[in-house]
Amino acid sequence: MSARTWLYALGMLFIGGVNLATSDVAGEGQATPTSPVIQIQQKAPKRVEQGQEIPLEIQLTNSGALPVRGLTVTYGLSADFDLLDCSPPPRRAKETLSWTLAGLGPKETTVLRLRLAVKPGAAQPVLQSTATASYQACVSSKCPVEVKQPALELVVTGPETGVVGESLPLQLTIINHSSTMIRRVSLACLLPAGLHHSMGRELENEIGDLEAGKSHMIPLVVTPLAAGEIRSRMRVWADAVQAAECQVRMHVVEARLELTASGPKQSHLQDFCTYEFTIRNHSRHKAHTVCLEVRLPQGLAFLEASGHGLYDSTSHLVRWDMASFAPAESQTVAIKGRAKDTGTQQGKVILKLGAGDQRETTWSTEVLPQTGPPAPRGEGTAKGGI
Repeated sequence: MSARTWLYALGMLFIGGVNLATSDVAGEGQATPTSPVIQIQQKAPKRVEQGQEIPLEIQLTNSGALPVRGLTVTYGLSADFDLLDCSPPPRRAKETLSWTLAGLGPKETTVLRLRLAVKPGAAQPVLQSTATASYQACVSSKCPVEVKQPALELVVTGPETGVVGESLPLQLTIINHSSTMIRRVSLACLLPAGLHHSMGRELENEIGDLEAGKSHMIPLVVTPLAAGEIRSRMRVWADAVQAAECQVRMHVVEARLELTASGPKQSHLQDFCTYEFTIRNHSRHKAHTVCLEVRLPQGLAFLEASGHGLYDSTSHLVRWDMASFAPAESQTVAIKGRAKDTGTQQGKVILKLGAGDQRETTWSTEVLPQTGPPAPRGEGTAKGGI
């Protein structure tokens, strides 16, 4: 060996690792027995001349399928060599260099680069290069377990429309949807000002225990006090169970009016046709601001109307404004017209009560071709009666 040629050998590589044990979890989830594998490779020239720097690379590769966490690399520096530079910079404790890395993902590689030099006066140095890597690995298993809380449901059924002063029956049903008994069930209801109950506006009822899958029904009879849209919120709750709420909506009218329409089912072209419309108040309260509108079909010419009905030629509509209807009162109005087109002639009747309540019905006449001499023709405006 030449006096000016220094040999150094790459020492045996030691790879150390700490793997977390993998354990299965009872249930449907299963762990995958795959661990990260760290490989260390050192690269350096086989020989250098005295006085030359020695470049050394420590390459770490995760060849496994799982990420590496807490990766620590240590390197023992031989006593005859000095460290000139290193990237990234290490921590140094005497002749031991160490790096703490964030980690390595699957198939990722990182490189540590060192520059070394032989110390002056070293007799016959040999570089024993040993790098050690320690790390942690984690494996996980997902096994979802659904924890189902006991569930209460409150269902309220009853008429959607009520009449002022008339009883409105509601039925409240409390349902236990869970597989366990729910204890100390209670029900509460705060009635709005527009609803009356003999026990007051704040109602509360202790139901007791409700078995799994069972239901409990409570009848509730209220009386509307005013017309309009009424909303009421009801609530049921129990120990260690989320409360359930239900909002009840109902439309209340001041009176219950019935509307009927009658007229000929068939007629011939140019025949006179008379149609009658009857309104009856079936409630125990007086109905105010009643309006009746009859929209005539285009194939029926308007002649006259009873009861001071007003005809609008633009919309082909007859209108009656009626002040009020007493309880049990009925009133009939009529329209007389002439069939001027063949085919099905369909009209519409609209009954309005106050500002919000409205109901409709239709009527129709089948007009056939003329078979005899035409009836005398005559058209006019609305009159007081027929």
